[in-house]
Amino acid sequence: QSLRRDSTAYIIAVGINEYANPQYNLKYAVADAQAFSQELRQRLSQVLRFERIEIVPLINADATKANVISALQRLAGSKQTAARSEPSVLETLKQVEPEDTVVIYFAGHGTAQGQRFYLIPYDLGFMGEREILNEQDLQTILSHSISDVELAQAVQGIDAGHLLMFIDACNSGQALEAEEKRRGPMNSKGLAQL
Repeated sequence: QSLRRDSTAYIIAVGINEYANPQYNLKYAVADAQAFSQELRQRLSQVLRFERIEIVPLINADATKANVISALQRLAGSKQTAARSEPSVLETLKQVEPEDTVVIYFAGHGTAQGQRFYLIPYDLGFMGEREILNEQDLQTILSHSISDVELAQAVQGIDAGHLLMFIDACNSGQALEAEEKRRGPMNSKGLAQL
């Protein structure tokens, strides 16, 4: 009983309506991220085991690759210093404990390429025409995106009792599909590792 501590629920809510390249703008991603996090906060507040419920909104220009990775690294206890461009909401994040819960919600663009899945952040690195996208442009976007491997590395050190991820992105269904339909979900190499 003397070692018992109250738990915290962290909700990392990423929503991107306005991308650095306006041709990739969306209409409902921010509203979805905000509504999801508020509803989840309300539901979790009914569970007496949580002392605190922290929503960490990374919306539009704050939803950069560096900020998303930084938020996860801070929860894992491996982020040392803050970058100048980081939003102040990240400063409150601390290393999670086994009693804590971490929920990650991403609403924005995503793509599956080969056996990898990518979340496309605000700073997608491509400013050209969306309809005229060649292989080099695609590689630029992928290099600025958060791959399933990078995501796995970022969450690897998070020692939470529960870790949930919701992906509301274009092509997110591909993340769970396999060439052999009878084998079931999570057959993509990257998502299986994640």
